[in-house]
Amino acid sequence: MKLPSVIILVLLGCIQEFAILPLGAQLTKRDLLAHTPPSAQSNTVEEIRLKPDGVNLAPGWALAQIGEQFSTAPATPIYSFPDTTNPVRLYLIDTAVEDRESFLAANLNLKSLDIISLSGVDPVPRNHGTQMLSLIAGMGTGIATGTPIHVINYDIYADSPAAVDATTDVTTDVTNLVEAIAEAVMHSRLPNTVPMRSVICIATSSNSPAFRFAIDSAIDAAIAAGISVVVSSGNAGGDASNYTPASNGSKSGVICVGASDGNDLKIPRSNDGTPVDILAPGLAVNTRSESATSQIVPMTGTSPATALVAGSMLTELSINGSLTPAQVESELKTSAKVAANGPPILRITSSSIVTINNPDGPVILPTSPISLTATPSTNLLRAMSSNASTNKTITSPAIDTGRSRRKDCASTPRRIPRFVRPPLGKTLPP
Repeated sequence: MKLPSVIILVLLGCIQEFAILPLGAQLTKRDLLAHTPPSAQSNTVEEIRLKPDGVNLAPGWALAQIGEQFSTAPATPIYSFPDTTNPVRLYLIDTAVEDRESFLAANLNLKSLDIISLSGVDPVPRNHGTQMLSLIAGMGTGIATGTPIHVINYDIYADSPAAVDATTDVTTDVTNLVEAIAEAVMHSRLPNTVPMRSVICIATSSNSPAFRFAIDSAIDAAIAAGISVVVSSGNAGGDASNYTPASNGSKSGVICVGASDGNDLKIPRSNDGTPVDILAPGLAVNTRSESATSQIVPMTGTSPATALVAGSMLTELSINGSLTPAQVESELKTSAKVAANGPPILRITSSSIVTINNPDGPVILPTSPISLTATPSTNLLRAMSSNASTNKTITSPAIDTGRSRRKDCASTPRRIPRFVRPPLGKTLPP
């Protein structure tokens, strides 16, 4: 076949330009600039700043604060979110999420949501886990709305008495927490588990020194498996070093989160100290407590701060899946706002920096969430782990929105029988 003379000339030109490159060599930025017309060259090379794929026009103060480094943001608070493409996985170790189907319907990027109980009884949906998910992937309230996320929600509070008012805590056993972390690690290693960069989110704490070794070992295993871990610092206003799993924040790859207010100052109830890596909004943060479409309710404490950091980590991993847990921690700290005293304050991560000009993606209005369709969740395979039959109680973060209600979990949220069951008779901490 005879090639047209124009094509031959183009090919000869390419060969002449880059003939000095060895076979298989990659062109560098310098190579490309060297062959750029002089009129298009500049003494200063500037990175192209991309437009966001979506904007939340009614984000509440927390999301607006996190995204404040957008230099072109208008006076009215908004939050722009990148529309990433690589799916990531969230292991949410908390209470069971309420109205699972509403979350799948509201956010097309929430690819799956499996709810699993490890305590031998059916999952019990409660406000806290629902609020946490709403801050990560909820339409209008979530920090990572544009990121495709698969969620596995381990309910470690299923056998705890229901909270009767806004100040009542629910409790669980240390063994439940340890087993949930182990389950996440083992699930990530199953032969037919689709490989994804993952984050374990834990917003619970105990000030008991007993059994800390078991939790620490489980978190070490998660980091070794390449799973990033984020933990809350706790709401006692003390030193996070005296609480578990918060004390693990001193380890590379484990991010311990404290809570800040609208002035980027730590709120009094938030634990501090060496383990705390970063602060994030934790005062009257907008959440949804009953479904993806229920009314906005405020949440205060280190739990909402932890959820916001978890969502930021998921977006970072969706953009750059090669990051190790330690590198994810470094990215968050590097892009955070430097504080005069204490840990830095969460800001949108460096890989996600964009400018707000004519967004070409979805715009979340105050009337959102908008109902969409989502892919049904697939069944998970069971991989059991054996834990010591201890019975030490740890306390969940405060349920900030009133009475919890038990709902029908339908067929997807399910109970997994335990091989090792701690003795009955838990006691509330003093």
